[in-house]
Amino acid sequence: MSIIGPDGVQVAYSGPYNLRGKNYMETPWYNKALTRKVFVSEAFFGFRNVPHFVVAVTKKEADGYWVLRASIDTDTLDQFLFSISTELAEDIFLIDQTGQLQTSSRHYGRVHDTFPLAAGRRGKKDVSVIEKTYEGKELLQAVGTVQGTPWMLVLEQKNIADRSAWLSFRNQLLAIFIVTAAAAVLMVVRISRTIASRVREADETREKLLTETEHTNKLASVGRLAAGVAHEINNPLAIINEKAGLMKDLLQLGADFPHREKFLQQLTALEGAVKRARVITHRLLGFARRMDSTKEKVQVNDVIGEVMGFLDKEAMYREIRLHLDLQQNLPVVESDQGQMQQIFLNIINNAIDAIGKNGNIDITTRQVSPRAVLVEIADDGPGIHEDLIQNIFEPFFTTKKDSEKPGTGLGLAITYGLVKKLGGEISVASAVGEGTTFSISFPLAG
Repeated sequence: MSIIGPDGVQVAYSGPYNLRGKNYMETPWYNKALTRKVFVSEAFFGFRNVPHFVVAVTKKEADGYWVLRASIDTDTLDQFLFSISTELAEDIFLIDQTGQLQTSSRHYGRVHDTFPLAAGRRGKKDVSVIEKTYEGKELLQAVGTVQGTPWMLVLEQKNIADRSAWLSFRNQLLAIFIVTAAAAVLMVVRISRTIASRVREADETREKLLTETEHTNKLASVGRLAAGVAHEINNPLAIINEKAGLMKDLLQLGADFPHREKFLQQLTALEGAVKRARVITHRLLGFARRMDSTKEKVQVNDVIGEVMGFLDKEAMYREIRLHLDLQQNLPVVESDQGQMQQIFLNIINNAIDAIGKNGNIDITTRQVSPRAVLVEIADDGPGIHEDLIQNIFEPFFTTKKDSEKPGTGLGLAITYGLVKKLGGEISVASAVGEGTTFSISFPLAG
């Protein structure tokens, strides 16, 4: 969704592309929309270079015409048309008045390919049905205008004369085969599936374990590399910062330099860039420290802030809101900062995966006793069934078997081991349809 001002510039935008500030003054659809209150465009590529069409509503104000626009990918039309199940349509698609495809077609190509539309068909509002021969095959073709749009709907059926007889023969043959062989086939399939499934599960478990081990080794190597790169970058950053400060001091000594204010602004921007680069190298060093086990004074709130620096972009992309309720003056704990980071990363990543898109994660810290602090991480995802809660920390047990990214079943097991290694306690509470809450307590003394 977007709003375009009287100067043709997009002033507000909500969507997955960076289109705010784009100028549509010269685009054909915009100029057509200005002449109508409601306008539906043909499919085009536009700034996104993705085939889409727009529905625009125009309103005239004192300063000119304002346009509210909805941009819709043509995949939406494809999905709608492909959901239509009818024997009367072997191929169904949309075209514009010139015969250019607005959706994908089985036989004529993709969006913006050309369909051989008869010249006499253009501009007609009724439905026409013709029989013709195309590529050596008999064809029944129906074309009709979609009212209120620039499109025409085309339905095609090839080999229409032979289809009914073939379907009847195929159904009879299938019925005979099912009746005579169902029992034997069912038993063989069941036994084969059981054996194959168990063999496959054993192989997948072995592969996941090997992958996890390899991943751990890679993380150690990346950690050492990150530390080296961060140290190497910090040296030239320090030199740049010192030189910028020196140049600032020199400019302050005299006021007769004609471009003094401009140079001071540029030097301030340079120092800001150096500061941002230092934040990145600091994160690299923090990642490197996770590779080794050390005991140190750790501020839990600071560790959570560093973890948020790694995950905030992913959460923003998925429209997941992170709410922090961190106790002020929380006492430091004697623990391992790197392993604590890994604990929070694993649990918050699981929460993000469980929500999927558009949800909330609440992170709370507080001191619950003179000897311990508590961290609670709660999400409003689908929750975990009570029968699975007791197995949640077992190795190779996962609730993501049917998801797009099935888990290894090791993440929470590793997290549990790390919490115990640091002398802490971890528990989980969940309700289906309401969400899940992980509670981790850390002792003040290791």
